[in-house]
Order: sequence, then structure tokens, then C-alpha cells
Amino acid sequence: PASPIVENSFPVDFRSAADVVANNNYAYVLSNTTREKDIKVIDVSNVANPIAIDTLDLGSSPRELKVVDNYAYVIDFSDQDLVIIDVSDPSNLSVVSNTPLGASPREIRIANGYAFVATGNITGGFKMIDISDPLNSIIESDLSATAAAASLNISGGYAYISGNNLSVVPIIPCDPFYLVVISFCVDLFVVSEYDNFVNHTATEFIQLSD
Repeated sequence: PASPIVENSFPVDFRSAADVVANNNYAYVLSNTTREKDIKVIDVSNVANPIAIDTLDLGSSPRELKVVDNYAYVIDFSDQDLVIIDVSDPSNLSVVSNTPLGASPREIRIANGYAFVATGNITGGFKMIDISDPLNSIIESDLSATAAAASLNISGGYAYISGNNLSVVPIIPCDPFYLVVISFCVDLFVVSEYDNFVNHTATEFIQLSD
């Protein structure tokens, strides 16, 4: 809109809000400070009177949050895991599974029954996790990368990973069960989905389907 208006606000320590997701009539706020490491649910069905209805304590360093259908997905940078939370009853959150990732996760995206996680501190990686059964999530593919991830997006059968240092970037085709580097490039130029990729910012392109 041309002239957005603040309808209301809810007191949250600005240092603690690591991420926020709006889903239906609820806002899910991820906190990460020395005092608070948790997920809060705020009922915003009445924007004039938002109400906190539940809080669930989390691990050492919750970093990012996604909410899809009846589940919330939280990655923890220090604990190096993916936590799946049942939010079917927003007033009674419960952890249903915890998947060790073996690396520090930085970004997560959810699509087509998979969680896609970009990892890394100095060096990076990319993991595809089958979450079709949230109670039993399984890592199905794991790829080492040349740079730690700073950002991740999924679009058109590709994962786009921006690294936080400059390096030679692989172009990687994959399905959920097989990842392999087939080429390397330094620059990226995109004309169509099937053209050569050229990258100046350490972005990695990972094909997710044929």
C-alpha cells in the first residue's frame, strides 16, 4: 500500500527477536538472547489486542523459523540441529522431532515435503531433509560447499546459496538422493533456466529436479 499504517504493537525486546512468521491468526516470534531462547505465539486475530498464548523454550542459539501447515521448523546454529514443533494447537506447542545436522545451519526453506538447509561457519554445506513424516525427519542428501552460506532461496528446481566469502562456485544437479558437482565457474549470467551460470558473489546453484 502507498501509505501503510501501524495498527498496533506488542512489546518484544528488540535484541531478542531473531525471526518472526505470520501464519493464519498467529504470529510466531523466535527469540535468541542470553535471557530468552524460545518461540512465542501471539494471537493477532484482534490486532487491537494481541495476546501471547504460549512460549516454548529452545536450544542454545535458535536462528531461523519457518511455519508450514501444523508445524514450525527451527534451526539452531550452536546446537547444529533442526527442531520440528507441532503448532496444531498454538496454545500448546510441543517438540516432535530433533534432527542433528552435523554443521551450523544458517538458512532454511521448506518446499515439496523437504527442508533445505544451508550450513557453515568458515566452509559450508547444503542438506536436503525429508520431513514428510515430521516425527521422523531424515537427511537424504548432504553436500559440502566452498563457502559458508549467508542466504538461501529455492526457485524453479534450483537452490540459490549466497556465500559470505568469494570462491569458485560449483553448479550442482541433484535429486533428493544424489548430489554431485559437474562443473565449476567463477561468474554467473542467466538467460534462461538452462543457460550457464556466472557468479560474482559466491552464489551456488543446486538443481533440485530434472
